[in-house]
Amino acid sequence: MTVLAIVNRLGEQQILGQTIRNEADLMGLIEQGISKATIRYLADSREIDPKELMNYLPVTAHNLQRYQEHDRLSEIVSDHMVALAELSTEFLPNGGISGNSSAICY
Repeated sequence: MTVLAIVNRLGEQQILGQTIRNEADLMGLIEQGISKATIRYLADSREIDPKELMNYLPVTAHNLQRYQEHDRLSEIVSDHMVALAELSTEFLPNGGISGNSSAICY
């Protein structure tokens, strides 16, 4: 999968807050942390409930409730979001995670 496809799935500059042109830019974004808004954007783009997507993140829903939409997630959560964006496009081209959750292994 290309960096562009991952960035498109995460919301591009509008949601990410910066232009990502290559893998180094994407790695820098992961280190900075992506915004909480990417969770909703990815869930909406896959036509799933954001709570379902949160089940695959290494953070509790209670902890995520403390974040504002523009707040940045930790590096590890950001890395998982990028992985989910990549997997959701490769394994679930028609949306949804429930039907193939075994494809997501960490």
